[in-house]
Amino acid sequence: MQHHPWKNVVQPELTVRLTPRAKSIEVEYLQRGRLLATQPKHAATLTDALRALARTLSQGESDALRGALAGRNQVEVGPLLAALLFPDPSAANQTFKALAGSTAEQVHAERLPVRLRILVHRSAPDVDTEAADVLLSLPWSLTSCPFCDAHLASAQNRWTFEHSSERLGDETGRLPQPAKVLLIAPNGGAPTRFAGDLQSRLEQDDACYASSAFFKVVRDASEVGRAASDWLPHVVVFVGHARIRRGVPVLDFGDESLDAKALCLALPNSVQCFLSVGCWSGGGGAVGLGRLLAAQVPAVVTGLTRLDTAAALDLVTQWLVGIVLHELSPVQAVHTYASAVATDDHHAWTYAAHTRYDKWEFRRRPAERTRVFSSPVSHRLDRFNQRAHFRTRVDNFIKSDARVMAVVGIAPEDPDARPDLLSTLLREDLVEERCDTLVFNPYEVTFPSGTDDLPGAFEDAIRRVLGATKGGALADFLRVACPTPDPGQSALVWLDFGRLGGSSGASLTPKRLTAWLDMCSVLIEPSADHDVRVIAYLTTETRQPLRIEKIVTDWFLDAPDRGVDATSLGVLEHVTLKELADFMSTRGATGCPRGLIRSATRALFEQCAGVNETPSGRANYRCLIKAIEAAEAMGWRRFLGDPDDDGHDPDEEL
Repeated sequence: MQHHPWKNVVQPELTVRLTPRAKSIEVEYLQRGRLLATQPKHAATLTDALRALARTLSQGESDALRGALAGRNQVEVGPLLAALLFPDPSAANQTFKALAGSTAEQVHAERLPVRLRILVHRSAPDVDTEAADVLLSLPWSLTSCPFCDAHLASAQNRWTFEHSSERLGDETGRLPQPAKVLLIAPNGGAPTRFAGDLQSRLEQDDACYASSAFFKVVRDASEVGRAASDWLPHVVVFVGHARIRRGVPVLDFGDESLDAKALCLALPNSVQCFLSVGCWSGGGGAVGLGRLLAAQVPAVVTGLTRLDTAAALDLVTQWLVGIVLHELSPVQAVHTYASAVATDDHHAWTYAAHTRYDKWEFRRRPAERTRVFSSPVSHRLDRFNQRAHFRTRVDNFIKSDARVMAVVGIAPEDPDARPDLLSTLLREDLVEERCDTLVFNPYEVTFPSGTDDLPGAFEDAIRRVLGATKGGALADFLRVACPTPDPGQSALVWLDFGRLGGSSGASLTPKRLTAWLDMCSVLIEPSADHDVRVIAYLTTETRQPLRIEKIVTDWFLDAPDRGVDATSLGVLEHVTLKELADFMSTRGATGCPRGLIRSATRALFEQCAGVNETPSGRANYRCLIKAIEAAEAMGWRRFLGDPDDDGHDPDEEL
């Protein structure tokens, strides 16, 4: 990781709260909620020049922006903005002395690398909403020092400017490193090579961005929601054309479009920052994309510059490099870019940062582990489908109103079935694949045996493992057992009731299974507060998997809606071509070379379809197991008819 001069810069924080009224703008200075100073009630009003500037910014035309912001006009705009923020020099100097902790008569404000948060109070009594919209639209990063001609956001002075509306958030933005980056780049927007060039630039410093696990591109409006919810990105970038339609920013996708409201619904809680260089999408003051998205995303950066400029695409690259490689906050990254370009380039000053976070942190992901498949193929293929089903149910569970999920894993009654393997794999999947969005604490609970009072025995067993006393409420102990999540994460308690049936020595009768499901509904669910989620897990070995599935399904359909999801993870009897293709395409699932996976999948399926009267469109599971194991033993090329196969793939990576 390269050193960056902005990294670890300590910035005193100053909030300027602006309350515009018909004939005045009230200005207050705060630091972490503490009032430092107040300007006179009739401190300032919006000039015609600033209103004209706001109109120009909202239109986003490059020629007009150049005329308003380039060259000499920057010098003219800077003092106007300074007069709005610091109309009274004595109050301003008092504030800067408090920030610097100085007793000097005059403090050099330009030497303080201040994080300036501009809060526009739109809901105050008698507020002038039109003036508030203008304040939200102004290029605040052009502000000059109130005591000299210094440009506060220059590379030397390092002030940063960000907007908020109504209230400032107190949460902590946490960006994992490396972060997942979702690039929304509609066809006809940025040059077709841009996505590849951007990914290559990130790869130069971090090889993980060569993988689709950390960098994904979507080009259609219909794909945005699916990619966001399934992939759970941390950073989202929109590079395309946009417009304001009926007061709402709309992203263009050729024949399709996506408005800001639909975009808000599509973005998951994992998204920590959003950048848009979609032409006019950043304009409009109160209806701008930045203000609308900032209610959900901790940091939003929006641009007014048209997309067909080199500066717009350059910002995307520099901003991403700043946050994912140099560990700069999203606001520092955009100001670093702005202060690095020529002072007469208006593009640098047409980006606004809208934030609701208090602190910004980076945290390293745990080192990725390469899964070693020591289990036989039967476990790999069988567990592959069960694990995929489980992951889908967990995603739905986290998004639903249910507070408890009862899961019954089913293993065949076979000495080699290894039912404990499924429980281990499910928990490993949660740790490895959802480490950024889900945290959980697992507990092993003994399933009661030899008692008719199962409800009481279940409660005693849960209390013992949680260390709960008889006198305390179970809800209190569940709350303590639940880990503390970071922002954007969900937390749950995993109660594993072990395995019953078959070689375990304990039987799982329909009555005992139903009692366990009732326990999830009657005991655990009422004890789980709104911020506590529980997964109750049970494994059973059986020769009648369909009977177990039916009991669980019937209970779920017949039980009253008490916030409990119930599902069973059945064993395979038949395999579809898509299921087999998914399994074969998973890295490390078999030793089949990547170049042979498609042909091997079709050959396996054709060989095992129709065996033992397999239903049409499916292959016999046990036949597939034998065929895969045979191909592994003889070599995949020889399995496909190449007698010279020595088991080595010349194209396979070392």
